[in-house]
Amino acid sequence: MMIIRASITAASIFVFSASALGQAPARTIQTPSGRVAELVSAQCPRAASQLVDRPELKSILSQRPVDVAAVCTCTQRSFLADARLQAALNVDEQALPERMQNDQMRSYLTMRLMASVLACLTPELERSLAAASLTK
Repeated sequence: MMIIRASITAASIFVFSASALGQAPARTIQTPSGRVAELVSAQCPRAASQLVDRPELKSILSQRPVDVAAVCTCTQRSFLADARLQAALNVDEQALPERMQNDQMRSYLTMRLMASVLACLTPELERSLAAASLTK
């Protein structure tokens, strides 16, 4: 039950984040990849913090906190390394807003963000688990 609730929470965070990605103003950064990078950078700290700032994790994470900045640097790098996403964003400035509103693109952005944050968060969580004292 706890895993299902955590999965639902994580999914809702990423849906909101991807929604923000899809509604970006066209003036943020001039290149499509640059705009997406800026939006990932802006959304990641909040998304990662909402996952690790849960009360049931505090006792272990207080012993070795997650480095959210490192998670977000990794997430941005992973997100932008997606060749399919780069190809999809390789359109002119006039076509980009319409493409970003497409349900398929928004779904892809959501899943890419989710996969990237979770992939980058996992090593941090593993380090926290390794440093945890179970006898305190």
